[in-house]
Amino acid sequence: ERPLGSLPEGYESARIDSLSSRDNELERTHHVGISLDLNLDKWLLNASFSLNRREQVINMAQRGRDIDTTLNRLTYDAHMMARYFSDKLSISLTYNGSSRIPTITQLVPIVDNDNPLYVTMGNPDLKSSYTHHVNANVHYGRFWLNASMQQTFNSIDYVTTYDPVSGVRTSRPDNINGQWNVMTDLGYSHDWEQFGIEGETGYTYSRMPGYVEVDTHITRETVRRNIIRQMLRGSYTPEWGEFILTASANFDCTRAKVQRQSDNNTRTYSLMAEAGVYLPWNIRLGTNFNSITRRGYLSDESNGTEFLWNANASWSFLKKKQASLKLEVYDIL
Repeated sequence: ERPLGSLPEGYESARIDSLSSRDNELERTHHVGISLDLNLDKWLLNASFSLNRREQVINMAQRGRDIDTTLNRLTYDAHMMARYFSDKLSISLTYNGSSRIPTITQLVPIVDNDNPLYVTMGNPDLKSSYTHHVNANVHYGRFWLNASMQQTFNSIDYVTTYDPVSGVRTSRPDNINGQWNVMTDLGYSHDWEQFGIEGETGYTYSRMPGYVEVDTHITRETVRRNIIRQMLRGSYTPEWGEFILTASANFDCTRAKVQRQSDNNTRTYSLMAEAGVYLPWNIRLGTNFNSITRRGYLSDESNGTEFLWNANASWSFLKKKQASLKLEVYDIL
């Protein structure tokens, strides 16, 4: 009898190239970096930069095709943070930059037709992608402002074509530029003895490019998205309880350059009320109510208003209230 896990003699002679595969990879990575930290009177500075060299030796055979190559690629990561702070003012600026390399399956030019209706292939001409992210944050008294921007060069998207005769989709990765987004938030908060108020307004713009097939031709698509957010919260917290009321609205406008049927203009409104009352013998009764209204969605089932009401009761015991029992009821309505 042959030992378990062994192969019979001469098994190589029966090898079928179209059904067999071989995959050997050897990877060597070298990393070098430098960092700097400064702590001055009202300033805090931090910066770092690193280089990563990756060598990949690939030896594979798939579907009758041999690949024997060596890839040498260099990536980097950069970080910088500067912060200024005083009694009422705090300003911070942060930058992060990094590069990312394509995966082996995205690079190796081998056709994968294991699924005969969805064929994928690699692209040896793919370039590394580079992402930059900048964020600024300002606090002044009860006001705060946050703004950020992110941009990616040579991002990777898939070019997919469809053959209406055979029903086969063929997908191949490729680089594309023009992907970026900006975001900003402005807020205010103020607390009195038992009352508090908080408001926030935000805006996000994103630009997302890609490839689409229109009338058997591959064309570049660009989707632009505008989002406006608004939130207002009020609270009342006496010694015997707590009451919080929050209202928010979200407006989402999406526009495509080529496939206009995907355009939408949705609105979402929500109202949330929370209440808690402290009773004798360490008993607390609480409840919360949520109302969400959606409008402008393509599906009629998604448009409407939902209500959710939950309630709970808890009892704390032991000397330092280290244990508690809690009963919760969900979706009472």
